[in-house]
Amino acid sequence: MEFEWDENKNEASWIKHRVDFSDALYVFLDDARIERQDTKNDYSEFRYQTTGMTEQALTRTVLQF
Repeated sequence: MEFEWDENKNEASWIKHRVDFSDALYVFLDDARIERQDTKNDYSEFRYQTTGMTEQALTRTVLQF
């Protein structure tokens, strides 16, 4: 599996949440991860929340496309 991201968003994530995308990608490799579509608001795009383990801790990620 290949991952790519915007470095500006990665930096903003680090400042706001202290989560680096290179660590968060492990959530997607966790066989026990939990994924659900976020339909709470009208985001005008698909938005998914994934919760799983990184090498450090239990982490929730949000993927928009």
